[in-house]
Amino acid sequence: MILLAAAAICVTVNVRGRAEASLAELQLHRLWSDVDAIRKSNVQLELEVRQINTEPAIIESAARARLGMVRPTDIVVPIQSRSGTNLATLSFVR
Repeated sequence: MILLAAAAICVTVNVRGRAEASLAELQLHRLWSDVDAIRKSNVQLELEVRQINTEPAIIESAARARLGMVRPTDIVVPIQSRSGTNLATLSFVR
């Protein structure tokens, strides 16, 4: 009887151990896929940062939108808007 109880305990421990190991393996695979997705996202963000720092059109767009800068040939037209900005620009290419 004691041997039967000991064998049942051993089987129970083994079954639980395998279940926990398979659950841990599943979690590990999920973490690996999350890390891969984050790495891909980082590569895309690095590319965007590189473009923002090097491409003149993007730099100009950011300067106009964020800093309100205009070219000497731009005509500044005051307007009232809901977003809080009160200037608009018109560019003329000569």
